[in-house]
Amino acid sequence: IQAQISSKIKKWYVQEGDYVKQGDLLLELEELDIVYLDDEQMNKLKAQRDAVANKVQAIENLLSTYKSQVISLGQLRANVVPNAQLKIDQSENKLIGLKQKVEGLNQNKITAELNLDRRVKLFEKGLASERELELAKLAVASAVADYNQGSVEFSVSEQQIGISRYDLQEKSIDNQFKSQDIQAKIAQSYDKLAEAKKDLYKFDNDIANLENRIDQRSVRALVSGQVTGVRTTGSAQTIKKDEIIATIIPETEDIAAELYVSEFFAPLLSVGRKVRVQFSGYPAIQFAGWPSIAVGTFAGEITVVDAVKLKQGLFRILVKPDDERIGASKDAKWPSLATLRPGSKSWGWVILDEVPVWYELWRVINGFPPSIMENKNKVTEVPKLKG
Repeated sequence: IQAQISSKIKKWYVQEGDYVKQGDLLLELEELDIVYLDDEQMNKLKAQRDAVANKVQAIENLLSTYKSQVISLGQLRANVVPNAQLKIDQSENKLIGLKQKVEGLNQNKITAELNLDRRVKLFEKGLASERELELAKLAVASAVADYNQGSVEFSVSEQQIGISRYDLQEKSIDNQFKSQDIQAKIAQSYDKLAEAKKDLYKFDNDIANLENRIDQRSVRALVSGQVTGVRTTGSAQTIKKDEIIATIIPETEDIAAELYVSEFFAPLLSVGRKVRVQFSGYPAIQFAGWPSIAVGTFAGEITVVDAVKLKQGLFRILVKPDDERIGASKDAKWPSLATLRPGSKSWGWVILDEVPVWYELWRVINGFPPSIMENKNKVTEVPKLKG
């Protein structure tokens, strides 16, 4: 068990030799770093984080309002402009009618003036009465009055159309200006929102780091087992980061023996080879080449062979219990960790292929190496010797 932070011991909750479950509290630590000495640091960070979160929410609400305004301006432009244009078109159609009317009134005026001129000439010759002359003058005056009135009405209508066009253009420009102004505010709000979210993420990260730091002040058991090797016990004693403060021997039945073999015999090793294992403290009698009469040894099987040798020129192998033989009651179970202490010394004999006794004696006398040829039946073919 290592200390994750440089600190001082506040309180131990276990003693040497106690059995603990995974996750049990072993030790509480106190901070030494001045950055984390403020007890209200977490509350302050959360308050600052909440303030930034409220700022983010306010900016998002403002953005929503701006977007609604843009939509409203678009709808207004979509509704007002066509309606105003329709009225202008109607006024222009009316103006055409007024123009035709004025032209007709002008023609009437010209006709009345010609008629008056003719009456005057007839009156001078004595061919028309004075009353006819007066009626002609009245007709001219009426035609002129009608023409003048029609001209004024035409001019007023023409001016109104010009005003309507100018007003429509002004409203369109104003609408476009307002829309651009809101779009600019939206862009500024997005910049402010990005900055506020950046601050929010920073506070979230600081809070997570502080929570992790606070969690590191409580040292808990990583596995279930027995506490041993407590190296630092004094209250208020300081410890450094990554310093080992205790050891837990795990509760497990998943055990293995770690054996080392010289590089001379390494080519003979392979996963699945059977092994007879002897443990320190367990009396045993081992007959090399005759595993069936071995006493006090245990059945094992190679599960790992290192690909690279160690500096000492040895290859490491891991031997686990031979569950097949143990399950068939051909061998006893390995001792439990209650009696077979982890780290105890062990020896092993790797079982090679089966050969006749006389061949093995002959091989040893002549100094020949064991056969490493693949043989499914695990029986070495005896060479035929001359003589």
